[in-house]
Amino acid sequence: MDSEIEQETQLTYRRQVYKEDLPQLKEQCREKHRATAMKKRERAPGNGIKLHFIHGYRGYDCRSNLFYTQTGEIVYHVAAVGVVYNRQQNTQRFYMGHDDDILCLAIHPLKDYVATGQVGRDSSVHIWDTETLKPMSVLKGFHQLGVCTLDFSADGKRLASVGLDDNHTIVLWDWRKGEKLSAMRGSKDKIFVIKINPYLPDKLITAGVKHMKFWHKVGGGLIGRKGNMGKTETMMCAVYGWSEEMVFSGTCTGDICIWRDMFLMKTVKAHDGPVFSMHALEKGFVTGGKDGIVALWDDTFERCLKTYAIKRAVLAPGSKGLLLEDNPSIRAISLGHGHILVGTKNGEILEVDKSGPITLLVQ
Repeated sequence: MDSEIEQETQLTYRRQVYKEDLPQLKEQCREKHRATAMKKRERAPGNGIKLHFIHGYRGYDCRSNLFYTQTGEIVYHVAAVGVVYNRQQNTQRFYMGHDDDILCLAIHPLKDYVATGQVGRDSSVHIWDTETLKPMSVLKGFHQLGVCTLDFSADGKRLASVGLDDNHTIVLWDWRKGEKLSAMRGSKDKIFVIKINPYLPDKLITAGVKHMKFWHKVGGGLIGRKGNMGKTETMMCAVYGWSEEMVFSGTCTGDICIWRDMFLMKTVKAHDGPVFSMHALEKGFVTGGKDGIVALWDDTFERCLKTYAIKRAVLAPGSKGLLLEDNPSIRAISLGHGHILVGTKNGEILEVDKSGPITLLVQ
């Protein structure tokens, strides 16, 4: 198994101490202080500090968590903060509703709301507006330990989430009502991605360690069947294609698997090492891999139309610094506003112009 994926499959995000243990710890601390009967400070300081800018992005253990909003700003997450970055002005605005690290981010089809899922003993999903930075809905009381992946339905009404519990529980929500529509054990193996079928919202796929599963909603539950491909590889990313039965997934060995319903039609070699992120376009696909290459494909993955290597040599003059290394592992990729947006394992956010030059925005 690839070393990066191996490292990540070991991560459980379990902690000795969580934020809700704080009151108890503070109380213990106070008792210690009382014992020493320290002199109290008369009043709090008059000055405070305000968060102004966050350098970096969480790419070392997350994927496909970087998008353009409706207005062309860039939304992503780092630590417990949702960031909306304006690339023209180099300014940031923050969603600060979470109280622990965010692990995943999905964007609404209209690109005005995002959903973020966090770590925690009883972890929550927040759906918030990228303009006002106000929460529209907070989904709580279901996932233990954390939420590792999210996806909106094509009509934007439903949200699917996957927990970090031992069964990697899948929940389908009517997020505006804060209502759970159905819940199901996902798999014993870690799930890296969930996608709702854009044509048939009662169908979805999950993909992850040594599995690819095709689900459909029946009554209040979900029924899942494994895809047929002999020895199942570990899948790192997946998207639906140009019809309801076509699915494309990226493997840890650098292949793209092309599925019709649950059957593997063929595989195409796309990258050296894992394919960490892919994005479907109107007429084709874009993929990013551990090899530091961005590839543009036609709509059947038969032809690779163009590749861009992420290297210092092609950085545009306006870049805000240098790359830590050439060909960094690409963890997130998406398209919009005439550019390809790329997030790396080293915490860099780049914008690739279709003609070639690359601008480093955040690192």
